[in-house]
Amino acid sequence: MIHYIHSIELVPYHYLATHSTFSAEMREVYIEDTYFPWKELTISGLAELEESVEQSNGVNRFTLKMTATVPHCAFYRLPEERLLWRLTDSHGTEWLLGAPRREFLPHSVLTRALPGKSSDTSAMTLTVSLTSTLPLLQIVYI
Repeated sequence: MIHYIHSIELVPYHYLATHSTFSAEMREVYIEDTYFPWKELTISGLAELEESVEQSNGVNRFTLKMTATVPHCAFYRLPEERLLWRLTDSHGTEWLLGAPRREFLPHSVLTRALPGKSSDTSAMTLTVSLTSTLPLLQIVYI
């Protein structure tokens, strides 16, 4: 069970392509305990995660959507590469949003909102979404 998400990190997907495999139940991802250039993203507060499942013709399709508020200084654009996202919850459990296969790569959008009133605060919102046959995967290091 996932708890509050307090840490988000990103990595280009190709780093995990040859160093990870899925469990038989497709609920966990096994990652070799190798150095990967995870980049921690500073977030304001906690990230929000929505997960829904729809069954059609005996196949489960999961829709995952993670939203986080990031400070303006974090970055102004996303890297050109396709990204995978490591989420850490309040119990220290790590989760992978997406997987290093083309059909499991999430879509990432960074939105900058400038308010119309000076009393409101400006913010940047990161939204990462994925619809696939994979749920959010718990990371297990091997």
